[in-house]
Amino acid sequence: KGERIMLKIAIYSNRFSDINDLKEILYEYLAENKIVAKVSTFEDSYELLTASNSYDIYIMDMDMHSNVAEIGRQISVIDTGTKFIYVSENTALAYDAFESEADYFLAKPFNKDKVLKILKEIR
Repeated sequence: KGERIMLKIAIYSNRFSDINDLKEILYEYLAENKIVAKVSTFEDSYELLTASNSYDIYIMDMDMHSNVAEIGRQISVIDTGTKFIYVSENTALAYDAFESEADYFLAKPFNKDKVLKILKEIR
């Protein structure tokens, strides 16, 4: 038997509807591609920064507060080789996302095809 690799995804957001929308798309993609994954959600930056797990993908909601990009920078120092997807209703924040070395930026509301395209690129 081959060893199963688990993909670990962290969602940092305090918007229940956004979290649900993302999870619905993620779980559909994971099931279709037979990928085993653990999806964790965080509303608190301290919990996210002190999480004992290392994540393969971080989805960071920039609409929470102005320090989200800085939190992402802190994580990238600790958790090298991970991918960052920043999300926001404000597309002007895309510049800030890429300044903090984001790999991807998604505008809200989420476009399922764009989310799937990013997930395929990451894989």
